[in-house]
Amino acid sequence: MIRETRKLFLKNISATQTVFKNTFWLAIADLMKKATGFAIVVWITRYFGAATYGMWAFSLSFVSLFSSIADFGFSTLSIREIAYDKSKTAEYLDNILLIKIISASAAMGLIILFAQFLHKDSQTIRLIYFLGFYIVIDTFFNFFQSVFRANEKMQYEAACQIIVLLSLLVLVVIFALNNGSILAVSYAYIGATLVGIMISVTAVWRFFTSFLQEISIGTCKHILRKAWPFALSGVSIIIYYRIDSVMLGIFKRNEAVGYYNASYNIVFLVSTAVALFQSAIFPALSASYKDSYEVFKQNILRVFKFIHVLSFPLVIAVFFSAKLVISNIYGHQFAKNSPLILQILIWCVLFLYNYAIFAIGLSASGRQITFLKGVLYGAIFNIVTNLFAVPKYSYYGAAVTTVLTEILVCIYMTYWFSRFNNLKLPFGFVGKTVLSSSLMLFVIFCGLHYTELNILIPIILGFATYFVMLVLLKVLKKNILTDIRNLVLEK
Repeated sequence: MIRETRKLFLKNISATQTVFKNTFWLAIADLMKKATGFAIVVWITRYFGAATYGMWAFSLSFVSLFSSIADFGFSTLSIREIAYDKSKTAEYLDNILLIKIISASAAMGLIILFAQFLHKDSQTIRLIYFLGFYIVIDTFFNFFQSVFRANEKMQYEAACQIIVLLSLLVLVVIFALNNGSILAVSYAYIGATLVGIMISVTAVWRFFTSFLQEISIGTCKHILRKAWPFALSGVSIIIYYRIDSVMLGIFKRNEAVGYYNASYNIVFLVSTAVALFQSAIFPALSASYKDSYEVFKQNILRVFKFIHVLSFPLVIAVFFSAKLVISNIYGHQFAKNSPLILQILIWCVLFLYNYAIFAIGLSASGRQITFLKGVLYGAIFNIVTNLFAVPKYSYYGAAVTTVLTEILVCIYMTYWFSRFNNLKLPFGFVGKTVLSSSLMLFVIFCGLHYTELNILIPIILGFATYFVMLVLLKVLKKNILTDIRNLVLEK
């Protein structure tokens, strides 16, 4: 039994088993990473308060804008190219490391340069420097992790991630016991990432290949030509998710950034589920597109229906329990402003869940440039709209802008995927779920406003109404979970 368990979780035996094994380890690592990061953020908000957490969130968002310069898409490129030809592992490692030293130095130099124009206090500037160094060296850690992923050995990636997270927790606890400043938290992140780099380098050298032997200027140029689309996509995505916090920090006080990010972190945590789901089904979708175009479209629709059904109750539950969620997680200091921000931002999840499969479908069907354009348009719209909304409406303007951006990207991704793949959207199915969710919304609203029931009871009754309606309208006439399980695990 022990031998079979080892084979299942540590060996690449078959296509189905490899997908299951890799998905398992990725899920473990990602869930632990998100949970640990969220727990540390909650501790920072409770320990330091909204203003200091706002300073942290602004500094981290600002330096994140430069992370794509340091990475330049090399991690994603390495996964694809090494997966194509494992014999090129050492060649790519050597030359990318050389380029990364240059790009990372450039990113750090730009962080220091632009920080001078922010007109922030000395503590914020120092925090930007340390978090900038953390972001830059973290791209090296992610690059070495890409070697594990390219070789479909995600158990090594998970092991490294877990060691880093444990190191981070230990260092943060040490800091907490010594009553240090917010700067010391950045030291903990830097220390944990350095530990991760050392372990990753050792694992790559021990189990995959030695390196620092095949540096070539011609190969470096070839890599740069292939990497720039990934770099541009990375810049667009970072802007897409971080520019609102940066603008809040520039136009408003640190407290505003703290209140906004307290809610944004919850939305980000909820969005993790669909990201994991995308990682799990991407190999199967890619394979089905290559083998059978009709099967590919059927799989897209199966996944869309599954996520679509789940998105409404998830969003509505968070919407009505926003104040309870914020108060219990962050404390009463955030209960005045953050709940309304969360009630606005949570609608991003509805649109994200409903276009996520079309976005990943574009990549699976070889439409990466179309996907890039969608993210780029979203980033531009987000920047321009925030320039008008944030100075006047503060965090509420930023929240509304984020939702509008998700709507725009949702329309773009859905339209172009449907057009390229001649896919007829299931409007009848969508109409039935919208009707069911409207009744769920009505039941919860009446339960909260016309009775004195505990908040959980109306939500449970609303969920029950939703799923009963789905059954009556024959939306759940098939076992969706079985369909999705077969899709994820099929050969």
